[in-house]
Amino acid sequence: MANPWDRQPRESVWLTEPGQLPCPVCSSATDSLKQYRFVSWVVFYLVGATYQVAFYRGCPACMRKLIARRTAWNLIPANLLWFVLVLPWGLWLVVASFRKGHSRDVIRNIAPEQAAYREAQQLAAAHEVSWGRVWVIVALLFFWAPLFGLLLAAIAYVTNRKSAGWKRTTSIVILALSVLLHVAMAVLIALG
Repeated sequence: MANPWDRQPRESVWLTEPGQLPCPVCSSATDSLKQYRFVSWVVFYLVGATYQVAFYRGCPACMRKLIARRTAWNLIPANLLWFVLVLPWGLWLVVASFRKGHSRDVIRNIAPEQAAYREAQQLAAAHEVSWGRVWVIVALLFFWAPLFGLLLAAIAYVTNRKSAGWKRTTSIVILALSVLLHVAMAVLIALG
């Protein structure tokens, strides 16, 4: 019986031979199939904006037509954001479509639906409320407050002591600053 902890060879999901692939729009074979993320629609209403992005796949000619249509379609609803966001993004993608070879997602064999699902998962995870982040931010704002700040810094440290990354490091620094500040205040009170 093989050891389950050994690294088992895994099947590659990458394309084995990135040669001619059919364009899903015009059905012509191309050696430069592109898949890009671009805005589907944008509405700017002076105090805010709302938008939706989508993943598009096609040969370079079809991609340039699609980007031109999406850019023109968003001219009126995006108004001021059109010049700042939509037009530069569209121009950058048009220039990128002239590059030879398939785009990265095509080589990795990631369909537009899979890319959209992956992005939705990442966005949901990024917007999820993390109590560790909340306590770090609250402790950062109030670490200087007498007694109350030390308590918040301790809560932030206890909440994030096992996490990896910026939350743990920041909570350690905040706790150290709070302890130093409270020791300094105690010394000043004792001497004064």
